[in-house]
Amino acid sequence: MKKSIVLLFTLFLCCNLYGCKNKDTTILNINSITDISKIEIQNGPMKKNITEAKDIKKITEKLNNIEYNKKLESEDINGWNYVIRIYNSTNKITNSITFAGNRINYRKSWYEVDSEFLNEIKKVYNEMDYNEKKYSDN
Repeated sequence: MKKSIVLLFTLFLCCNLYGCKNKDTTILNINSITDISKIEIQNGPMKKNITEAKDIKKITEKLNNIEYNKKLESEDINGWNYVIRIYNSTNKITNSITFAGNRINYRKSWYEVDSEFLNEIKKVYNEMDYNEKKYSDN
């Protein structure tokens, strides 16, 4: 009987720790964003405006899977690689994520992420079949 209780308690503890880890390491919960009309991906001075539903879904799923290794206290970051801005139907930016190497900025906080994630964002940007234009051109 004691073994069963200890086993159940251990199982319960492991499940809770695993659940908390996943909850705490996810940065963006795309499921909470219901009104997305376009996603703008900026790569230096160039950008692509993503408007097709299937492409928006592909990007939001990728963003929803960002997991960070640790939240950084304060970061002095000079420059960045990509910025992703999510717009609603009134053309207002509702979310913005800045990628700088293995760090990202979301809601005024910096996080350390897997260094391969930037390569995934670069791949998504290059695969999107949209006209690339200067960021200054609206």
